[in-house]
Amino acid sequence: MVKDNGGPAFPFPAHYDSLGQPVHDSHCGMTLRDYFAAAALPEVMRHWRTLTEAQKDAFSYAEFAYDAADAMLKERDK
Repeated sequence: MVKDNGGPAFPFPAHYDSLGQPVHDSHCGMTLRDYFAAAALPEVMRHWRTLTEAQKDAFSYAEFAYDAADAMLKERDK
């Protein structure tokens, strides 16, 4: 199952060639999921020291940040 990435974080208008056909760029930048994870990361890191060693061993900063991003995307779709 592919995770919902929220689409591009900073979409830009479609570009068209001289024949009026849309030009698809191969890279549109970060996804909204990446942006949300990056925004959540400082708070995740701030609370990291309150976790037990077992919790720290079970997860990583990135996992916590992406879990938060997934929750934000889910809430956004309501």
